[in-house]
Parts: sequence; structure tokens; C-alpha cells
Amino acid sequence: MRKCIIIVIGLFVDISACLCYNYFSYGAVSDALAGYTSTTIGIWQVWGNQAGIADIQSPVLTSYYRQRFMLSELADKSIAVVYPTRPLHMSFSWQVFGNNSYRENRITLGTARKFGENFYGGLRFNRYNTYMSQGLNQYVMYNVDAGIISRLHENFILGCYIHSLIPTKVRKGQDNLLPTIMGIGVAYTISTNIQVMSEMQLTGTSRYSWIGALQVKPSDRLFIFTGAQIHDYAYNISFGFNYRISNYELGLAVVQHPQLGINPSLQISYSFGRK
Repeated sequence: MRKCIIIVIGLFVDISACLCYNYFSYGAVSDALAGYTSTTIGIWQVWGNQAGIADIQSPVLTSYYRQRFMLSELADKSIAVVYPTRPLHMSFSWQVFGNNSYRENRITLGTARKFGENFYGGLRFNRYNTYMSQGLNQYVMYNVDAGIISRLHENFILGCYIHSLIPTKVRKGQDNLLPTIMGIGVAYTISTNIQVMSEMQLTGTSRYSWIGALQVKPSDRLFIFTGAQIHDYAYNISFGFNYRISNYELGLAVVQHPQLGINPSLQISYSFGRK
């Protein structure tokens, strides 16, 4: 009974915020940064600011798992791949959330390009499918996400993105709107080993959240992250790290919600041909 109540509360928090598909960020690095995605670079940006994959140098394959509030019924599972070419970087990802009673599937195709040395742009196409038990309330939704990242100074980076740029949901022949999510953030490098980040998110329903995050690089192989996200109704605190071993990259993160508990996540990536 307690587990059922927590599941219902968790889904209600998610849906009532009008961020059913976007409230939870994806990727262990983004989790560890409390959802910050505005300016980070890497494979995890296939679920965040798409422009962030434009600086990847070799093909990358990744898998990701998160157990929301320590409940298997609210688990996220996903895989993604980025293939860089000279004109464009291409990406594909597949995500599954939930179980046989309630399940969300998301398939994305994205592209990104580097313009000069200091400007990146990205575009992502999404297909969502939601399924509820006994075949009730099933629907499919298509939309587009876009983002840019610009290095304004050697130590200062600006990034912004829009999720649900075409916020149309098709359900049994009827059109319904899903709120657009906008985010803008900055990153400032204090030293070669420390970077601070801040981001503001806003939805079409006037809900907001603010993110403050910190990245520390003790060595070329290890990155340590921490952050805090403040919503208009709650807050999250996060911590995690990323470690590189040859062509492999391991990411671990924990996000703490004050009422619902913790969200642990794990990400493993493999880079083909990394020098």
C-alpha cells in the first residue's frame, strides 16, 4: 500500500508540473548537476541541449538507468548513440519509463553542428508514446527541440534551449497542447579545475526552476559534480561523478528529493577510436 501511494504521488508531482516528459533530465552527468544542461558537452546532451553533442570527436554508445525514488515501477532505461561526421553530428536515443501498468516510450533523432570555433547549434525530433493498462488512454505525440551554445569568452559560455518547440499532442484525432520548456544558462570557468554553472527554466504554464551547479576536475580522468534545483514548489539536491578508463566512461549520480526520497542513476559509455 505504501509503495502504491508513493508511485501515485511521484506521478502526480511529475504530471501536475506539466512537465510529464521533461521534468526529469536524462544522463548521469545532468542528474549530478541537478538537471543543468545548458552548456555541457557530451553524449548525455542527446536528452538535453542538443547542441552539446557537436564537439564529440568519435562515435559514442551509451546506456543509462535510473530508479526514481528507489522504486522499480518508476525506473528509466535508455540507450543512445552519437555519430560525428564533418558536416553534421547525428544522434539517436530510445528511452522507456514505467512498467506494464503505465509506460512512456521516447525515440529521438537529432543533429548538431559546430559553426566556427565558438558556436554550436542542435535540433532534435521526438516521438512519444504513452500506454496505460487495458489499452486505455494511449496516445502518440511528436515535437521538436532546439538549442545553441556559444563561447562568449575564454572562461564564459552561454547556452539556451527550447523543448517542445512544436507542442502538439495527437490523441484520437484531437489536438492538445503540451507546455513548451525554455532554459537559459551560463558556465564560468574559475580555474582549469573548477567551473560554476547557473540555469533558469520556464514553462508555458509560468512554472519555473533555478539550478546552481559546480564541476570539479581533480584529474584528467575524474569529474565531480554537485548541484541544487529550486522549483516553485520544492527543491532537489544532487551529487555524482564521471570517471574515464581508456575508451570507457562511467557516471554515477544521486538526486535527493525532500519528500519522495532519492533517485540513483548509472551511465556507461563507450567511445570508438578515442585517442
